[in-house]
Amino acid sequence: MKNVDVRTVNREELADIREVEVNKRKSREGQIKDYLGQIKNPYCYRYGEYVVKIGFEDTTVTLTDRLQELILKTASV
Repeated sequence: MKNVDVRTVNREELADIREVEVNKRKSREGQIKDYLGQIKNPYCYRYGEYVVKIGFEDTTVTLTDRLQELILKTASV
């Protein structure tokens, strides 16, 4: 799924994220399953006419670590 090439992907086969509605009454696991069932490929989807592709680094650094780093850099400017 994450190896989709945005230059050659068939846009019509991609889910439009604006149409995805997750049932908030479900458990967290249920919400994730609901989202994945609708979006089909969480790495590549449409937002209107745009194809969106996301990825993640293979690292042990957490989002919290990155945010703290950003705050420290911003504070020192």
